[in-house]
Amino acid sequence: MSKVTVKVSPDLEAENDVDFFGIEKEVEGAQAEAVRVAAGLLDESVPRNSGVVFRCVAVIEAKPIRWLWPVRIARGIVSIIAGHPGLGKSQVTASMAAIVTTGGRWPVDRTGCERGKVIFLSAEDDPADTIRPRLEAAGADLNRVFVLDAVHEVSGDSTVSRTFNFTKDVPRLGALLAEIGDVALVIVDPVSAYL
Repeated sequence: MSKVTVKVSPDLEAENDVDFFGIEKEVEGAQAEAVRVAAGLLDESVPRNSGVVFRCVAVIEAKPIRWLWPVRIARGIVSIIAGHPGLGKSQVTASMAAIVTTGGRWPVDRTGCERGKVIFLSAEDDPADTIRPRLEAAGADLNRVFVLDAVHEVSGDSTVSRTFNFTKDVPRLGALLAEIGDVALVIVDPVSAYL
């Protein structure tokens, strides 16, 4: 059985060394053959300095999905609730927040939800007169719900507040998730307001 060691290597030192991004793993059989095919493509048809980072799928380890709501909404993966205005999408998100913050049960299948925290980014609904009352009506644990109000930027000698923007503030959102901890759900309503 043939073996290939896949590793990060600035130059290919041996016949079985393949230059991939962030991988170090010994593979055999069909995986080794797939790596050789990928290496052949790299050597024959793709310029070495293409500036493209890629991996052969054969060396990617499959991982299970961690479900927030089993078979409907996964943790850490974007899900979109779409529909015409006035159909209750924001009400649904308030109900979801209540289920997540209390460790309640999901509708339809009645499966339990792992308790977690929720962050809201809402450009249309005021936290005081709309979001909080909806969350209270849905039975949410308000101590586990947070609203991202603004981003502060230092500009010269002053600090400027502005709206969160997905094109430049994702690292800040990541820092907020780490700071709050145990965040299971981030609700963005509507996403178009934050692009």
